[in-house]
Amino acid sequence: MKQTDMKIRKNILLPVMLIIILMPLLFAFGSDVYALDIPAFIPHTKNQIQNNYVFSGAGQNIEIINAMVRVYTFNNNPYRPDQGVPQQEKKINGSGCIIYGSMVLTSAHVVSNQAFIEVRKAGESRRYQAHLLYVSHEADLALLAVDNDQFFQGVHSVEIGELPDIQKSVSIYGFPGTEEVVITKGIFSGIESEQYIHSNSFLPAGKIHAAIRYGNSGGPVIVNNKIAGLIMQVSRKREVALMIPGRIIKYFLKDIEDGRYDGLPDVALINGQIENSNKNKDDFNYVLFQPISFL
Repeated sequence: MKQTDMKIRKNILLPVMLIIILMPLLFAFGSDVYALDIPAFIPHTKNQIQNNYVFSGAGQNIEIINAMVRVYTFNNNPYRPDQGVPQQEKKINGSGCIIYGSMVLTSAHVVSNQAFIEVRKAGESRRYQAHLLYVSHEADLALLAVDNDQFFQGVHSVEIGELPDIQKSVSIYGFPGTEEVVITKGIFSGIESEQYIHSNSFLPAGKIHAAIRYGNSGGPVIVNNKIAGLIMQVSRKREVALMIPGRIIKYFLKDIEDGRYDGLPDVALINGQIENSNKNKDDFNYVLFQPISFL
């Protein structure tokens, strides 16, 4: 009887051990990028954060810290009866920054499908109700308005700047699961065309080698006391953070000056390969561009 029990235990324990060993490998070979509104796989404690981040305090830019905003979003996921997905309420925390015109700049995925939005300034406990003013889902950008003028008192708005030089140090301001502003140091490694997870659009994105956490979404990347970009995504291995470049933010702000958002321009062309049996494969290559008719 004891031998039978031992065999049963071994048969149960072996599959369990294999699952525990293989789970990290399954995550490692999955998608390389995920949006920051998805919580980290392993919750981090405040002590772990203190070992990797610099909390706001002496020697930091007080004006930028005072312009930082924590965003609290209560959203409703769309009801999809065809897939059997019920409507669910979800709470998301993100970061934002006060810019000119008494507006809060943040990421679109932080306030997507919002039912109710609250904002809180750094160093204060009071929350203010906010509403969505403009949004660019394709560029993952959003502007929030707060009707209470008291929210903006004593705050200097932060300007939009330019990209830093490659290998230059940058500072990422945000609320990565904390109640106070955390400043993360990183190194800018360049800009490339990347897929924005929120919209699946391929747009320029800056790459930063920095340890970014859940809650940093919408937080500004500061260079020379100006916003060089906005944090939106991070690699699954948390080695590279992706930011929306300042030039896209400037275009978004320029676009809404007439009171509406028209979107990012796109070239309505598709390309195809031309094959000519009379030509050798080593000869010149040609590309066919064909216009697309929108209905």
